[in-house]
Amino acid sequence: MLLTLTIIAVLVSARPGAATAPRPSAAPSCQRRCGDMEIPYPFGIGRGCYLYTGEGDTTFGLTCNLTADGTYKTFCYEVEVIGISLRRGQARVRSDIRSWCYNRTSMSMDENNGWWVDFTDSQFRLSDEDNRFTVIGCNSLAYVGSANTGSKYMTGCMATCPAAGRLENGSCSGMGCCQAAIPRGINTYEVQFDDRFNTSRTSGFSRCSYAALVEAAAFDFRITYVTDDDFMESTGGKAPLVLDWVVGKETCAEAARNTTAYMCASSNSECVDSRNGPGYLCNCSRGYDGNPYVHDVCQDVNECTSFKYPCSAALFLEPVSTLLEVSSVLALTRQEATLTVARARLIILNLVCTWQLVLASALCLHDAPKEEPCRCETEVLQAARGPLVVRGNEIKARAVLHIVHQG
Repeated sequence: MLLTLTIIAVLVSARPGAATAPRPSAAPSCQRRCGDMEIPYPFGIGRGCYLYTGEGDTTFGLTCNLTADGTYKTFCYEVEVIGISLRRGQARVRSDIRSWCYNRTSMSMDENNGWWVDFTDSQFRLSDEDNRFTVIGCNSLAYVGSANTGSKYMTGCMATCPAAGRLENGSCSGMGCCQAAIPRGINTYEVQFDDRFNTSRTSGFSRCSYAALVEAAAFDFRITYVTDDDFMESTGGKAPLVLDWVVGKETCAEAARNTTAYMCASSNSECVDSRNGPGYLCNCSRGYDGNPYVHDVCQDVNECTSFKYPCSAALFLEPVSTLLEVSSVLALTRQEATLTVARARLIILNLVCTWQLVLASALCLHDAPKEEPCRCETEVLQAARGPLVVRGNEIKARAVLHIVHQG
């Protein structure tokens, strides 16, 4: 019998219905932090503190729950939320990992049950850019497809283990681990293993298959995911998943005509059409930072004093050409950029990080008095040492600063 598990199946709200919630400036008592996580509007906890989009939709209505480990964590319905990005219009959540194992007691495979998630009654879409369907195992074929409603699609991949010695940490290209992209604009998915491929013959080495839709940047394959039950144990049976969200299902042009419901409330903010299905979100204009959904909160940014380097391990390992591509921003000749790249042997940072580094450094130098050194330079070099202590990062940061100074 097919057993279905709904994560946010119908997002039924236990909160009473109400008219559109006031902006948080009108509700100063709203809780804006749960544990270590900040909760910016349009998300919120409690009536009047989040964007109410209609009966039955609790996209932005969150709860702060005391969990078994003694810490407070944020939840949307029954799903744990671990991060919210206003600029990208994304929420990171913890989603269940599907497993199918050989039972050594019964000497047969466990029941192969279907597993599905449905976000159709919400403002969420599965991020096609950030997520990958991931299968782990030694004879494992699994599919991900539409569940009941939404756009029809199906994709999948197969993981095999020709020899234990061919498994490699960090590699997910078919040996013990495989990944597949998902289409854009979807809000449902169902995970199912193919009965014809199972671990009954590999149970002495690898008895389980796993499948999940996961955030690609947060996933790093380990051999022990195949040989032991380490994948479930190390993650608690849940993996990060990225959801795109919108504050309205209209285009920017349509939303701007309705001034009373238009969500880009702050001055120095702008509307951005969603690339993942219908709808829009808001950003502070270039050179400004803050919450565009709250009146007059997008504030001018001093790039010298507020420069931050938010690059993480997931943004590493891009080719040398990235710095050459951004050299045009500083009006450098290709020869100048090439010589600097060759000297520093730059092969470390992602294009996004390089852009941020070059532009922030350039703005800082432009604004700094001629008789004073750039105040950002120390921060740039310190940040380059970053959470991953890689000598190449600092070398590249110095090279970028050298290019800026030469310009």
